[in-house]
Amino acid sequence: MEALNTELSLLKESLSLTKVMGNIPVIHSDTTHCICTVCFAELIIEKAKTRKIFSVVYGALKVRETVKKCPVCKQVYRSEHLPEIVQAGCNYAYDCIVEAGRLRFIDKRQISEIQHIFNAGYGLNISQTQIRRMCYSFLRYLGRFHYHSSEQINHTFKNQGGHILYVDSTCEGRGVHLLTCIDGLSGYVLYSKKIKSENNEDLQTAFTKVKNMFGTPLCCVHDMGNGINKALDIVFQGVMRVICHFHLLRDIGNDLLKDLYRSVQKSLSKHAIYAGIRYQTIALEKAAGNRKKAEDLFFSFFDTCSNNTDFHDTI
Repeated sequence: MEALNTELSLLKESLSLTKVMGNIPVIHSDTTHCICTVCFAELIIEKAKTRKIFSVVYGALKVRETVKKCPVCKQVYRSEHLPEIVQAGCNYAYDCIVEAGRLRFIDKRQISEIQHIFNAGYGLNISQTQIRRMCYSFLRYLGRFHYHSSEQINHTFKNQGGHILYVDSTCEGRGVHLLTCIDGLSGYVLYSKKIKSENNEDLQTAFTKVKNMFGTPLCCVHDMGNGINKALDIVFQGVMRVICHFHLLRDIGNDLLKDLYRSVQKSLSKHAIYAGIRYQTIALEKAAGNRKKAEDLFFSFFDTCSNNTDFHDTI
């Protein structure tokens, strides 16, 4: 029996894809055209080139593409199927870009974590620099897809009776502002752009683009900043305006409790309490899976403790 098992094992090894095709399989990709569609001349092979491609589904492989050319009108014919898998001149398939973007922006993974997942889960050895580039490419493709879907988004707005434009920008220190425009009913992010500051020119340009893509909103919700107010007056003239309750209450609280808040903030910073809370928050989010699950877990635990008589007696 042992001899039979050994023989079967050797036979299986001799017939494996690795033995037959090598460590990295080579896939041939060719155009389906044999005759020129313009002048109907028979195509000739202009060149054949091989490149290495990384894919989440197929792993690492080499693709040998045969490029044909019409000898009369010089029309070039490439593979019709290869561009559906990977962009021209790129070594990383679209599914790699999508997976990198999903892990980075949805699962909130660090670049080093994504690198480990690609290596351990898909057998792809990709550098952190390339993973970072794929994440940026994911955002570019997502933005283009969003703009191409404006017609479907407008159809949704028509079915819900219109849209409400929420406008705000945020920044860290003296850095650039990230302007974001959101529909308050559906929650769709309509437009987002980095601007130098809340200046009238950049804001008008952004709001005009939103207006051209999604039409005039039912009303605009915003803070009390002069720049946003003036730009909205020009682009969405006559549209009802509502001051955001959060910004209004924050400004009032800032006027009334600013000194007390600063003293509490300094105390937390002095004893490194805020840093400890932030560290525990990030650890809980990673353990739970995402921020929403971590919040649900925390409030569930808090409700349990609040309803526990022994817990009240302890505190």
